[in-house]
This record gives sequence, C-alpha cells and structure tokens, in this order.
Amino acid sequence: MLREEAVKQYTVLVTETSQKRIKVNALSEKDARTRADDAWRNAEFLLKPEDFQGVEFHVLGEIGDSEGTADVAVSKE
Repeated sequence: MLREEAVKQYTVLVTETSQKRIKVNALSEKDARTRADDAWRNAEFLLKPEDFQGVEFHVLGEIGDSEGTADVAVSKE
C-alpha cells in the first residue's frame, strides 16, 4: 500500500526585474535620478515585455511555519 504525502501550502515571493535606458536632461546626477523617478511615476515612459531581464522566486516558508527559506533565480538569456 502506498503512503500518500500530505500537500503543504507555501508562501512564495515572485520578483520580476525590467530595465530600460532613457535620456534625461538634468543639472546633476542627483537631478537626473529625480527627473527619471518623476517621469516614471507620471507614466511618461513604460517598461514593456521586451525590457524584462529576469525573475526570482523566494520560498518564504510553509504557511504556519517560520523556518528557513529557499531561493531560485531565473534570468533572461
């Protein structure tokens, strides 16, 4: 007779990374960072599927259990 294993539930954090180069007119690097941030928040440019760089999966643990974590990373090749 085969023993049936109990299915457990886990919390997994999924993080996607996208990158895009944009040109910004600014007075300094700090100003460029601020202007890029403002432009992104105002949807002056959008990151598209072709800007995808990778994804990471972080197993935070079994639901109801706070022991250990495991990480898996997948990147665009």
